[in-house]
Amino acid sequence: MTPCPRCSPLPPQVTDLQWDLTGTPFMDVAGLHLLFTPPTTGRQRRTTVTGLHAQPL
Repeated sequence: MTPCPRCSPLPPQVTDLQWDLTGTPFMDVAGLHLLFTPPTTGRQRRTTVTGLHAQPL
C-alpha cells in the first residue's frame, strides 16, 4: 500500500491514536481495516476507536 502523497507521517512521539466515529453512521470492514493497518515504518502505536454505532447487517 502506498502512502498518500499529500499526507505526512505522524511524529515518532505519537504513541496513541484515537478515532472518534460518533459522527459516522456507518463504517464498513474495509474502512475499519484502513484505520487499524499498522504503519510500515516507524514505531507501533495503540489505536482506539470510540463512538462506533451499531452496524446494520
